Amino acid sequence: IDFDVRELEYLGVPVQDSTVCALRKESGVTNMDQWFASKTPMKLGGLSPGNSTSDVARIIKTALELPVQVVEGYKGTAEIRLAADAGELNGSCWAWESMKVNWAQGFQSGDVNVVLQVTAKKIPDLPNVPLALDIAKTDEARQLLRAGAIDPAAIVRVYVTTPRTPKDRLEILRRAFMNTLKDPEFVAETKKTNLEINPLNGEEVKKIVDSLFKLNPAMLSKLSNILTTK
Repeated sequence: IDFDVRELEYLGVPVQDSTVCALRKESGVTNMDQWFASKTPMKLGGLSPGNSTSDVARIIKTALELPVQVVEGYKGTAEIRLAADAGELNGSCWAWESMKVNWAQGFQSGDVNVVLQVTAKKIPDLPNVPLALDIAKTDEARQLLRAGAIDPAAIVRVYVTTPRTPKDRLEILRRAFMNTLKDPEFVAETKKTNLEINPLNGEEVKKIVDSLFKLNPAMLSKLSNILTTK
């Protein structure tokens, strides 16, 4: 990219993605102990490098030392789900907000199990599914999980405005953005369409962006090696 994203003015995020990893029961893995012990890598579907479906799989493979094989080239999560249901894949990692709707039949039948949460805190729907951050054995592994998966998922749906917007106007826009997300009519409409609201305000988004730009060179190099294909 030929611009500095730190110059943008952040209004906020309407919903943070809460990434989870789900596997078909045919994989033989229904919990993390079984995954760690598996002699066969779990085939996780992805779209391409730079997309969370691919990036999260690569991050957990390295940070948690899990047996994972990333299979890419799918056009979307619906295609990944179909491939898993057909036995082409063992599963995938993507946002629970989307997965619980798109793969609802698999969860209801018990054919699909969420085995890992790659999130900052546990999702209320999944109280018994472990957090990757709790499983990670080192500070470096936890930093990889945050910088490579958790923080990007939190700000992937960000709303921005132009650089050097006067502060008073920026505050008006930020306040309007957050007020919209609390508006009773807006909230009612989101419930009708099964959409989630899990916002971050503009200042919170900026803190995450700034923290990513403060990563040390060694961590940046490691992330680059993990997330780019050779």
